[in-house]
Amino acid sequence: MKKFYKMPFYLFFILFSIVSSYGQNIVPPKELSAASGSIEKIEAANRWIDHFSNQDLVELPVGIRNTVNNVQYSIGITKAIFSPEYTTLTVFCRVDIPQKDKNGQPMQLFFGADDVKLSHQGGIIGEAKLVLLGNVDIPFSENKWQLSLYGGFEMATGHVNDLTYVTIDCDGFKEMKISGAVEFSRDLILPIENLQTGEVDENKTKIPKTYYNGNTYDVPNRVRGDFSFTASDWNDILVNVSLQPFVLKDKRNGKDFDGNFQFLVSNAVLDLSDLKNDPTVIFPDYYTKNALLVPSPEAWKGVFIQTFDVGLPKEFQTTDTASNKGRIHLGAQNLIIDKYGVSGTFYANNVFPLDRGITGQEKSWAYSLDHIDVTIAANTFVKANLNGEILLPITKAATENKSTTADPKKNSD
Repeated sequence: MKKFYKMPFYLFFILFSIVSSYGQNIVPPKELSAASGSIEKIEAANRWIDHFSNQDLVELPVGIRNTVNNVQYSIGITKAIFSPEYTTLTVFCRVDIPQKDKNGQPMQLFFGADDVKLSHQGGIIGEAKLVLLGNVDIPFSENKWQLSLYGGFEMATGHVNDLTYVTIDCDGFKEMKISGAVEFSRDLILPIENLQTGEVDENKTKIPKTYYNGNTYDVPNRVRGDFSFTASDWNDILVNVSLQPFVLKDKRNGKDFDGNFQFLVSNAVLDLSDLKNDPTVIFPDYYTKNALLVPSPEAWKGVFIQTFDVGLPKEFQTTDTASNKGRIHLGAQNLIIDKYGVSGTFYANNVFPLDRGITGQEKSWAYSLDHIDVTIAANTFVKANLNGEILLPITKAATENKSTTADPKKNSD
């Protein structure tokens, strides 16, 4: 705390307050909480103007307020240093986002800078960036997943990075750059630690994470995907992310995850927009039948995976995978991850021929997998259809066509 008192006075006016998701409540220092009164002072005095100019800096603080797609951006000047060349401003921005904290109140993000230069002719010199102070977690969909924003200001050192920030001009908010990660609750999916062995982090390994107050906390290891993009407003975010390999949380066959499908994602779309969906998004029939797109498909939020790789459970073996202890992998498409879990259908034809498929490493039967399709709805396997041939041990000359539909109630894939 002693380091805090050594900070420049303007930092008392630049903060953000946030409640982390997944039940973790991180209380900001009381001094920073008191500093939020600077915005309240502007509001109480109604000192909002339409355009920043040197004439408006006689009495501070003063601010500009913009509303874009129901998100409010409040920008205030708390300090001005005049010089012959320009005026140097201390500026902060409060963004009132629609996401709620654990008390059901809308959350706020605070950004700030102390080196914004205003020319005497009235324009801002260069690009005015106001950085987010420290990392922040924003819960979505009843804490099923969250955004972790990477802040630009390090409390411990005072160093500034261009990670998450807003840019402004004399008329107020222009756009925002957001750097961070999407993280999914361990109640939905679990990260794969080792693809070759299929080892899954089921012991809730803790990883260190530093928050805005400069403290580092151990948080659960979750499936995550990093991103960085520039948006015109908070409510219109569509961005590509690359997720870690994962499995569904619930084990399928036996005491380990060998009986689970593995999901390997190279490219996914994170949709936080209230206005539109990515044109590649295809919602499964399950969503329409169960009214999961209320109030509208455009308001849906989550991750859509157009193409991905799926590793079949280890019960599906060929001579190759048996020798290298690997899995059979297929190309697949159209998978959704949101507050309901993982949903979608994937299928493949001519997976492996009769001379390669084996039922086991000892006393095995030869078989082929000519077709497979699997349907998952809200993290639950609905059905799996299999078609192929099996070579019975009574004769090497005859084959029997076999087509099956797996019954999830019997725990069969």
